Amino acid sequence: YVIDENGNFDFCEVTLILQDSPLTNACQDVSSLLPSVSGRITTEMSDGVNNIEVELTNMASALNKTEMTNNDGQYKFDGIDVFDPKTIEARNEADLLNGVSTLDLVMMQRHILGLEKLKTPYKLIAADVNNDGKISANDLVELRKLILGTSNGFTNNKSWRFVDKSYNFIDATNAQGEAFPEVYNINNLSTDM
Repeated sequence: YVIDENGNFDFCEVTLILQDSPLTNACQDVSSLLPSVSGRITTEMSDGVNNIEVELTNMASALNKTEMTNNDGQYKFDGIDVFDPKTIEARNEADLLNGVSTLDLVMMQRHILGLEKLKTPYKLIAADVNNDGKISANDLVELRKLILGTSNGFTNNKSWRFVDKSYNFIDATNAQGEAFPEVYNINNLSTDM
């Protein structure tokens, strides 16, 4: 409440989060009172993906927390302090051939030849095997090497790429050429998210 000398007053409701600075750490945090951050990693068909490593990084303090997704693709970080911006990043470098087959080579070849275009931004990103922003014969060669076992990884790419579901591609027919975000930034955290 604010009252002036004539007795006029007004008020506003606020939420007060009392937390000491991470620089002094004078009081022990009660993690049950701090917000949590949770989410779900899915395929483009909304199927949950398990065993994905999700890392939450507090960019100012270099504090990292890591969780693995469950069978439904869900993860949760409890007791997250409200200070400083944070970043969430998902990773998976295990099982490079998970979901990959020679049919992918055929579909990529048909796309390159203009016979049948890949229809979703996620398929376009996956087809850009060498991460050069275009889909070409070089991508076919690199994927073929991996399938045949003459290569054990990608030279300029990760085997799994993660994109925020709410991200709107500028050109969904050329998603592989776009600088789409592969991390999720949290600038203000005051409640569960």
